[in-house]
Amino acid sequence: IRILILIIIILGLHTLRTATENFYERQLFNDVVSKSFKRIAYLIIIGTSSYIALNYIAQVFFTSLFYFEINLLYLIHASTALFFFTLSTMIDKAKGLQNENDLTI
Repeated sequence: IRILILIIIILGLHTLRTATENFYERQLFNDVVSKSFKRIAYLIIIGTSSYIALNYIAQVFFTSLFYFEINLLYLIHASTALFFFTLSTMIDKAKGLQNENDLTI
């Protein structure tokens, strides 16, 4: 399961590289960038949830303790995912404004 989580992290980094390449090519308001940021947010959520579930199952299996703790790192991951969702929404809205501006001119 940890290898699966590592693969999820690598996919997230590859998606971030795709988004930054579009930034460098001056294609800021592109569907690819918006979808990349949204995909990164989903990958962060899936990776963090998998890690939390793995730790919980390991604690129950090895120590027979049924408790759940919220780590500061989990909150940082959640806020990072929310940041990428917000960034994706902002790019979509900016793309709409740019299209409207292009029609006005």
